[in-house]
Amino acid sequence: MPLVDELQAVNDAFNAAIDCGNASVAAQQFTDTAVCIAPNEPVIQGTADLTAWFQSWIDAGLKTSRDRDFIAESAGGFACVTCAYSVEHHAQDGSFVVEHGKVLQIFKRNESGT
Repeated sequence: MPLVDELQAVNDAFNAAIDCGNASVAAQQFTDTAVCIAPNEPVIQGTADLTAWFQSWIDAGLKTSRDRDFIAESAGGFACVTCAYSVEHHAQDGSFVVEHGKVLQIFKRNESGT
C-alpha cells in the first residue's frame, strides 16, 4: 500500500471513531508514547491522556472531523503528514460552528513495519 494511503487510513480510522463518539478507539490510533502538542493545551502524552482529551472534544459536541490537502512524505523509518482539517461542533453559547486548522503529524514505523 502506498505511504499516503497507509497514513490516510490511520487518519480515516481516527475520524470515524470521533464521528461515532468513541474516544478510546480514536486514541488507539496512537501508541502509548504518542505526544500531542496543541495550542492552548498542556502536552498530552500516551493513549490514556489522549482518550481523555478526545472525550472532552466529544463531550463539547464535536460532530465531524475531516482532513483536506493531505500530503505524506517519508525518510527512513519516519513519515510526516501535513493536512488541513475542519471540525463541526457546538460553541459554548449553543451555536453551531465550523473550525478550520492545520496539522503536522510525525509517524514512526515499529519493528513489524507498521
